[in-house]
Formats: sequence, structure tokens, C-alpha cells
Amino acid sequence: MEFWSGPLGEAGHAEADRVLDAPTKEAWIGPWAAHLVGLGVRFLVGHRVTRLRTARGAVRATVVRTPSGALREIEADWFVCAVPAAQRYALSVPRCASWTTH
Repeated sequence: MEFWSGPLGEAGHAEADRVLDAPTKEAWIGPWAAHLVGLGVRFLVGHRVTRLRTARGAVRATVVRTPSGALREIEADWFVCAVPAAQRYALSVPRCASWTTH
């Protein structure tokens, strides 16, 4: 994976900013995930968000279906909802003041 910075030159190429020297997961995603876990982040792999609970313009809790099928409510200071926009709309939540879309 290469990250390009700066305007394209005459040949249509920009100067390479970073080039990974290993597979993306090994060189970038794995170390980043380990860093986040060290900061207290929990990744709930295999859990499916079924509902977001909001209050005062922010997400306050989420209800997830665990891999075993049980429903569980999770409260946290911060949530990252990295799902396609259509799925977010399927959760039937009003747009929160803190929603950021990219």
C-alpha cells in the first residue's frame, strides 16, 4: 500500500510518502489495534449491533447480539460505528450531534 502526497508531477506521479514493507494487517492494522487495546479499547468481533440508544444528541449505549445469540446492552464513553450508511439507517436512530460521516 502506498500513500501519495503532493501534486502530481509531469509524468502523472506524485512522490511516495509511505510504503509498507509487510502485509497491511501485519505492518499497520495489527500494531494499531494493539495500541488501541493498550488504551482500553475493546473490539467486539462477531457482535451485531441491533440498536443504538441515544440521549441528549449522543449515543449512550448500544444493544448487540453476541455470537451465541444473546442480546447485551453496552454503555461506553465513546462508540465507533463503522458500518455502511444503509445499516446505520436500518438501526432507526435519529441523527446525533456527534455523527461524523466520511
